[in-house]
Amino acid sequence: MLVPLVLVALAALTALIIFVPGVPFVAVSEEADHVINSAATLAAGAVATLAWIRYTQTGQPDSLFQAAAFLTLFVSGVTSLTILVAGIEVSTGFDRSNPGQGPLYLWTIQRFVAALLLLIGAVAALRRVEVTNRRLARLTATLPAFIVFLLGILIFVYQEQLPVLVPPDQLRQIAQPADQLDNALLSPPLVGSQLLVGALYFAAAVGYARLFRRSTHGHTYLGYLAAGLTMAAFSQFHYAVIPGNYEGLVTSGDVLRAAFYALLLIGVASTTRDDLVELRRANTMLMELREADVRRVALEERARLAREIHDGLVQDLWLARLTHGRLANIPDLPREALEVATRVDGILEDALAEARQAIVALQPQSDGSFGSLLVRFVEDYGDRFGLDIDCTVEGPPVQLSGHAQAEVLRICREALNNVRKHADASAVRVELQTTATQMELGVTDNGRGFDTAKDRRSGFGLQSMRDRAQALNAQLAIQSEPMDGTRVSLTLDLEHSAEATGAS
Repeated sequence: MLVPLVLVALAALTALIIFVPGVPFVAVSEEADHVINSAATLAAGAVATLAWIRYTQTGQPDSLFQAAAFLTLFVSGVTSLTILVAGIEVSTGFDRSNPGQGPLYLWTIQRFVAALLLLIGAVAALRRVEVTNRRLARLTATLPAFIVFLLGILIFVYQEQLPVLVPPDQLRQIAQPADQLDNALLSPPLVGSQLLVGALYFAAAVGYARLFRRSTHGHTYLGYLAAGLTMAAFSQFHYAVIPGNYEGLVTSGDVLRAAFYALLLIGVASTTRDDLVELRRANTMLMELREADVRRVALEERARLAREIHDGLVQDLWLARLTHGRLANIPDLPREALEVATRVDGILEDALAEARQAIVALQPQSDGSFGSLLVRFVEDYGDRFGLDIDCTVEGPPVQLSGHAQAEVLRICREALNNVRKHADASAVRVELQTTATQMELGVTDNGRGFDTAKDRRSGFGLQSMRDRAQALNAQLAIQSEPMDGTRVSLTLDLEHSAEATGAS
């Protein structure tokens, strides 16, 4: 959309200059001329550098030829600025009071080479031509600028022998402030050469506009480059009307040239922003992939540990309990030894139950739902210790990370251990209620309860539950009254908890 708008605006501006008397299109201002030339030269160098960096990172052929084109413009700009700073503009033909043919040839050749390189770059990108040889790439980027520089030296040395593009008297009349176009001052050779260069620029603009539309990433720089090249094409026509590369002369073509580079720099800034956004998105994706890989490795390790406990520790504890049972059944065993054997049997039973609970907690769930795992966990606990536990799950299924899953189950187990060991309860209820952003686990019994104000900090089990809840950034609440039961509730924020993931 930008290219058609620029095309219409430039066509209107050109028609205004040609057909409407009184519209100034040439003025004398050495300061403005130096500012425009210096800014254009710096911009050309910056764009050339950025284009080369893009080529080295992406291998895009259009970036390579852009680097060559703008390096050519940069070298030519430095050459012109050096002549003006050194004060040799008279001998080189840059003096507007005694203009020579050399500046016309230098301008035409460097703009022709730059336009041709930009067109080649657009065609190469459209045809997906690749330049993989780095030595050839460096030669492509630097050789055109070097050739144009050598031609510039030859032009200034032999400019007296060059064919005349614009007669000197006609040049002196052109290099005067004016607000109306004199058609008699137009030079067919100059007009023809500039229209040829302008046609190359416009063809390159069409090529880069097609690249912009075809680009999967929609690089905004290509759109700005296409619009800028359209502006460069019109600047060539304005140059044909009034050559503006003589000292102190500022023309409408110079204004278009400055606008061309301004558009390019805006495009570079926009592309840099887009690249940063893409880089941030790629880094986010990389972090997600890394976290997913960490979770996968953790799940595999948890499954391996579950197998190791089942095949090793559980089997050994079961064998130890069987062996101990045979020992306890030895006839005439002293009463004191029998009491110790009974206690050891209870300890082995508890250890075996703990190991089996650990296996349940470590095993990943096929459906990814923490609620189904909790039901299995509670049922296994009730079967092992002979407790009648009512377990209910309400709300959408949620998925927790391996660490969070294990910590919540340990808190639930510790609460059930307290019920089993201290509460003397006849009814136990485990409830899990979930929403899209929160999960609440509650363990309630109708046992003897205790005074929470008095026993607030006592008991290793209670403190362990508080520490685990704090590690999850969760809130743990314990409500109890003597002879009125106990409720332990854990509230976990699924959105802000670093240990939780979203619903699955």
